[in-house]
Amino acid sequence: GCVTLARGVVRYHGLQGKPRVLAQETQSIARTPNTLLVSSRQQVQAFTLAGRHRNRWRAPAGVTALTRVGPWIVLGFGDGGLELLPTRPGQTRPRFSFESTPASQVMRLRAGPRNTLLAGFASGDFGLWSLDNGARLEHGRVHGAVIHLRQVGARLVAASGLGQHRVVDLAPYLLPRCALLRKVWAKVPVIWEKGVPR
Repeated sequence: GCVTLARGVVRYHGLQGKPRVLAQETQSIARTPNTLLVSSRQQVQAFTLAGRHRNRWRAPAGVTALTRVGPWIVLGFGDGGLELLPTRPGQTRPRFSFESTPASQVMRLRAGPRNTLLAGFASGDFGLWSLDNGARLEHGRVHGAVIHLRQVGARLVAASGLGQHRVVDLAPYLLPRCALLRKVWAKVPVIWEKGVPR
C-alpha cells in the first residue's frame, strides 16, 4: 500500500478496500525504515508501514519536519528550532540546545552517521548536528529551500527546489575514533598546549 497526505488528512491506501484515515490536522509525516511518523494535534503517532497504530507521544504544535534517530524523535519547527522528543519510559529531554540553526523553517530531517542529525531548511541552509551535545559539525547552503537531503555512502547530498545541489564529504564521521585520530596526527603531528609543543 501507500500513504497520502492531503489537506491535513493522512490516509493509508491498501491493495484492497477503501483508503483508511490514520490522522487528521496533520502538520508533517516522515518514513523511517519500518515506521511511519505523523505529527498532528500536539502529538506524534507511530504507525507500521501497513498502517497499524503502534504508539503516540505528546509533542509541541508547529512541527514542520520529523524523523527518528535512535531512541529519539527529532522535531523541526517553523522558526528553525530542533527538539528531541523522548520515546522511552524514564527517558528525559536533553538540557542542551542545537547551536547555530538558521531562523528558517525546517524542511527535511534525517539520521546522520554516529548519533548525528542531518537537517535542511527553507533558507537553503543545511548541516550536520551532534545529538550528544547539539554542536553543529558541518554546514552548507544551496539556492532555494532544501527539499532533498540524503546520505549516499560517505557523502551528504543536499538539493533545493530550484535545482541546485551540494555534496559534503562525511567520511571522517564514519571512521572509528582511533583511525580518525591517526589521520589527524598524520597531518597535524604537534599541537601547542600551555606554551609547550605536544
